[in-house]
Amino acid sequence: AAFGMQIGQLNFALNVNVSKNATFTFEAQNLTDPLLTVYKTDFTQIAGVYKAGKMYYAGLRMKF
Repeated sequence: AAFGMQIGQLNFALNVNVSKNATFTFEAQNLTDPLLTVYKTDFTQIAGVYKAGKMYYAGLRMKF
């Protein structure tokens, strides 16, 4: 069994009504982009180190 240290993640979301029927959306995930270290049985046995990267999403929602 492997385990990892707890890490935090900073996310941001924004929704802007640009008209009565349209909303612009923006979301950013994992802004701090921390390293995730996974250990085997104790802290001296590293199973892996991972970096997920930041992710950005944008969109436009329309009502018809």
